[in-house]
Amino acid sequence: MPFAFHEPRHRRPSVAGRAYLVGGDGLDPWKNPYMFLPRPAQLPKIVSYGADGKEGGTGDDADLVHDPDA
Repeated sequence: MPFAFHEPRHRRPSVAGRAYLVGGDGLDPWKNPYMFLPRPAQLPKIVSYGADGKEGGTGDDADLVHDPDA
């Protein structure tokens, strides 16, 4: 299954000046929750652990990572 992260279309500033997602169910294409991995002084990485919902894997089970600071 092809998959790509896209810049969210619905964003609003939070009280701290950061953006957060509005709407959606927070689930990846396999109905597993996206993981938001915080990092000091950077935006969080957004991770999908693939079809199996576990770290690592190949094919549909491979992790998908979006790093907005890369």
